[in-house]
Amino acid sequence: MSRIAKQMPQVMILLEMSNKINRDRIQGILRYERLYGPWRLHIVEGKRFEQPSRDLRSLGVDGVIAGTTLTELLEPIMRARVPTVLFDLLDPKATRLYPKFRYSTVSCDSVAVGQMGAEYLLAQGFSHFAFVTDIWDSNWACKRRDGFVRRLADARMACHVYDSLSDLARGDWSIEQKGMAAWLAQLPKPIGLMTANDVRGRQVLDTCLMAGISVPDQIAVLGVDNDELICSTTNPPMTSILRDTEGSGYCAAQMLDHQMRGKNRKQESLLYGPIRVVA
Repeated sequence: MSRIAKQMPQVMILLEMSNKINRDRIQGILRYERLYGPWRLHIVEGKRFEQPSRDLRSLGVDGVIAGTTLTELLEPIMRARVPTVLFDLLDPKATRLYPKFRYSTVSCDSVAVGQMGAEYLLAQGFSHFAFVTDIWDSNWACKRRDGFVRRLADARMACHVYDSLSDLARGDWSIEQKGMAAWLAQLPKPIGLMTANDVRGRQVLDTCLMAGISVPDQIAVLGVDNDELICSTTNPPMTSILRDTEGSGYCAAQMLDHQMRGKNRKQESLLYGPIRVVA
């Protein structure tokens, strides 16, 4: 290895780049690296044609920034025990795989996201509200629902919550859409409806179009993540909450840098929140 390469820390980034959230995170990591690097960056997405990295020590990896969806790729990291920062630790049951005492984490304040959604829809003058979680009732989605419902309760407003799905409906959108259409049809109107993320918001808008429900006159839909590709291609275009995902990437890089330099060996946990609603 060249002398220059030895002087540059090698950082492995395990993130799927098919979604906007992770692309924003990488932009934040790059922003930090350009200010305080240089680093040798090695991005792993878990794609079919990628070679697995099973021995991080022999590769000279000094630190890792990773999402928690690429479970099989995290196993070598746990064995290597290199400085690691994880994004959005999964449900509590997953701490068996990713023990908190070992890794620092950067996670979204999903309760705050739900609260912002409620405040936005309250400001639009609605008196009826609803929430649609993700198909798995994920921990982060349930926290967004809880923040939404609690903020409405503070305003003495009730909320209609879309029920959990059966295994059959979870595995087949054509089955679930019929049930969603029936649920949307029976809601009081006009109503402000928040979804757990933009993907779910697109499904709600598609179902409204199929069922002949006018948007936004009867149902106003609010998503989360402000994925421009999704929000601009729905009919009508979807309003969404922008989260500080780029900032979370910057903070993760900063936490990792401090660990690699020996400035901080303790496990840290950082929450990042929503920025604004993008109409």
